Amino acid sequence: GGFENVFQVLQLLPGAAATDDENGRLAIRGAGPEHNIVVLDGVQIHNPYRYSELTSSFLNPATAADVTLDASGLDARYGGRLSSVTVIETREGTRDRKLGVSGSMGLASGDVLLEGRLPGTESGSWWATARGTWYRPVVDLFGKTVVPSFGDVQIKGTVRPSRHTNLSIFGLAGLETTHG
Repeated sequence: GGFENVFQVLQLLPGAAATDDENGRLAIRGAGPEHNIVVLDGVQIHNPYRYSELTSSFLNPATAADVTLDASGLDARYGGRLSSVTVIETREGTRDRKLGVSGSMGLASGDVLLEGRLPGTESGSWWATARGTWYRPVVDLFGKTVVPSFGDVQIKGTVRPSRHTNLSIFGLAGLETTHG
């Protein structure tokens, strides 16, 4: 029922409750959504929700390897006054081909994923994904109108120099607008 939005699925877990039917925000252990943090590959995401009331996620679900909602006694590294931490780990890129391309398009947003083996390596991989609204350029053809939109780009490269060492680099950027 969550389609491409992992935050819609988290509402079904015990102890989690949606604050309303639209925006994907959670109330956990009696605390409001502002007391829940989202961590993606070790990076805290300050606004994981896109689209205002129509709710979408910044995350391309094709890159997620593991999503964990921790509503128990939280580790001190996450800070105080929290009711939960959602930890999302992304997967490595494919190593079985030089380049793979996939994507999807919905009513208002879409995504594309490029991935492959790192050139010159046997164990290295990479992926790059872009996710966002596709209708903004079409609407702009008819004049400037106030239309919510978003765009997110994420990249990850991984190499294994030895059996016991795994090095990764991860980057993300995003933009959300509600004006023309």
